[in-house]
Amino acid sequence: MTTTRPILLLLVGLVAGLALSLAPEARSGRPAEPAQLLELSDALEELSAQVLRSTVHIFVESQVDGRKSGSSGTGFVVDAIQGLVVTNNHVVNPPHEGDQDPSKVFVKVTLADGRVFPAEIVARDELTDIAVVRIPEGAARRQLSWGDSDQLRPGTMVMAVGNPLGLVGTTSTGVISGLNRSVGILRGDGYEDFLQHDAVIDQGSSGGPLVNMRGELVGVNTAISPDQQRKAQMGMHSWNGVSFSVPSRLARKVAEDLVEFGEVRRGYLGVDTEDLDASRAKRSGLPRPFGAYIKEVMPDTPAAGAGLKVGDILLEVDGREVLGPSSLRSRISAYSPGDLARIKIWRNKAAIELQVELAIKPKKG
Repeated sequence: MTTTRPILLLLVGLVAGLALSLAPEARSGRPAEPAQLLELSDALEELSAQVLRSTVHIFVESQVDGRKSGSSGTGFVVDAIQGLVVTNNHVVNPPHEGDQDPSKVFVKVTLADGRVFPAEIVARDELTDIAVVRIPEGAARRQLSWGDSDQLRPGTMVMAVGNPLGLVGTTSTGVISGLNRSVGILRGDGYEDFLQHDAVIDQGSSGGPLVNMRGELVGVNTAISPDQQRKAQMGMHSWNGVSFSVPSRLARKVAEDLVEFGEVRRGYLGVDTEDLDASRAKRSGLPRPFGAYIKEVMPDTPAAGAGLKVGDILLEVDGREVLGPSSLRSRISAYSPGDLARIKIWRNKAAIELQVELAIKPKKG
């Protein structure tokens, strides 16, 4: 979906106007024209209405040992015909109750127009905190389309929509504050490669959409900072401008696999890596410390077949920089088994490009 107004051009014009008004030689000039501000406001209002129409409120009732408890969150429609709604795993599997028996979890979805429908849990993935639920076919009238989170940069404007603190249909704008964040909020062997932004989210926003200025899904709002979470558990709410979202690059693949297979089929390379520090980067001849240092290559894996060696530094996957082990792991997991990936490594002070066909990630145990 796209908005009908050129929001980005308006923002560029507005910033340029403000910059000129503050320049030393033009301090007496006027700031941006009120008409520009009004047009920008109208465009954001239109974008908000567009996203709200596809955003839903999710209420979950759990039964454990005969005791009922309720919780709520947010979701968004990605397929109105099939009735598919994406949300967070922890919304439909409340963490304070432990892993739920799906037969003991009852989900209700309220659409933007107020209609309420029972929903079934299609499948969920705790390693990315993504889940898909289904409402009756054709019940939803609108849906959101996926965008490309790899196009985001710090400073990119985004909009978050959700139901924070029970305030249904809340819209907030902000900017991308950081990329590739790993903050230790997913259990076990989770894939953390979060977008950080400063659009307001809080308890109840989980599972809501993060969109760019075209109205495209670029993330799934998932968490506030660990410090905020601790305060929330004590009944304190003091949002400090730090919000985290699963990037669409990862969330889309997970959601589509959950619908098609009932589980996530992740790509597998077969290396064990660690961070590259400045001293090792200098010894290797890299101009700056980035990438993932390969400390082990598993036998009979795609990595071994492609000729990767201990001591290689993995720099890129399909032209996207690898910042470290977490970044590499998340990016590889967003591929499917059998996909071809073009990787760039650093070996003997030179860059080498290789192509590798990824395998299916082995299951533990």
